Amino acid sequence: MLAKIKWFQVAIILVVLTTLAVAGIFIFLIKPMNERFTAAEEKLATQTTALSTARGQKRPAELDRIKARQEVAIAKREWARYDRALMPNIDLTNRFTATRQLWNEQLRVLGPKVLKFLYADRSVNVVSESIAIPAPPSDPNAVVQKVFVYPLGNVTVSGGFEQVLKHAERWNGFDRLALVDGLTLSGNSPRLTGTYTVTLYEITHFDKVGPPIPQAAPATGGGGGFTGGPP
Repeated sequence: MLAKIKWFQVAIILVVLTTLAVAGIFIFLIKPMNERFTAAEEKLATQTTALSTARGQKRPAELDRIKARQEVAIAKREWARYDRALMPNIDLTNRFTATRQLWNEQLRVLGPKVLKFLYADRSVNVVSESIAIPAPPSDPNAVVQKVFVYPLGNVTVSGGFEQVLKHAERWNGFDRLALVDGLTLSGNSPRLTGTYTVTLYEITHFDKVGPPIPQAAPATGGGGGFTGGPP
């Protein structure tokens, strides 16, 4: 049977087998490798684009961070200047010291300072005022507050319309942080009457706070205890 196969038939069979082998290699080996290579190229292109975009966004982000850092530094400098100008020195690193500073501020400084500022405005007539400074705490531990709020009372002044408004606005120049609220007007200019309330705010140096002060135990027996004055 094999003897009857011509040489050209053998050649055709070999060509067909070779073609099938090459097709199999292409289908099962080369084509998957090409597909993986193409996918890898696409992934690389996507990542390259993303990296380029990220690099393009990185620089503006860095500039924004630098700008924000500069703005924070400027704000801190402005606050330090504001703090030195408008806030009393109430240092909470030592609560006894802070208590003495607060007593001095509330009992000796604020009252005369407020009244002097109020009556210094000659453009209006002070009709009445009920300025009163709240009593300071006697407990050294009670001074540990970020902000002290002092409602000072009511003030009534009379004058022209513009003078009364400028008088209320004038409290922005007081050397403590003052809030004028509830301004009501009555009458007619130039004998207009304006009534408002004044509240002061004082911010302590709260970044470092000293340890609590132990409180004395209540006295027992017949001796009785007493309350001490300011430290």
